[in-house]
Amino acid sequence: MATDPYEDIKKEIRIYAHDMNHWWKKLQSDSVAEWLLLTSFACWGIPNRFFQLCAFMLTLVFFASKLANLGHRRSFIDSEKCIARKINQAPVSDVQRSALYLRLTKIKKFRRNKNILFVLKRNWRFLAGYCFLTISFVYLVFTVLITLR
Repeated sequence: MATDPYEDIKKEIRIYAHDMNHWWKKLQSDSVAEWLLLTSFACWGIPNRFFQLCAFMLTLVFFASKLANLGHRRSFIDSEKCIARKINQAPVSDVQRSALYLRLTKIKKFRRNKNILFVLKRNWRFLAGYCFLTISFVYLVFTVLITLR
């Protein structure tokens, strides 16, 4: 018995939305933010500028790899493009195609700027920790460059 393409794509959209939500949740649940902030503070405690710079670079590499491990099979944008392609190629009626595009569009809008407050509220610890690490690293690089002159 063949499966209904409409139901298959509808299910794929639902799974995609769930995976996106799960990724944001996992970002907070693995204590990435707390460790990121603590590691940044530890980097500032190193008195030698060269080793401090090395520590910051290692921290950036470690946490970038942590994000990759938390990762998804592909980016959210790639997933949306793949689903849109499937909707376009699926042998479904125009009404069903419109309904599928509407579902996908709602999820795209949710992911984009319209709900930035939701993302910030949900991931503020991670964003604050990563911003602190990045600003600290940039500040350190500029101070090292200035002292080299």
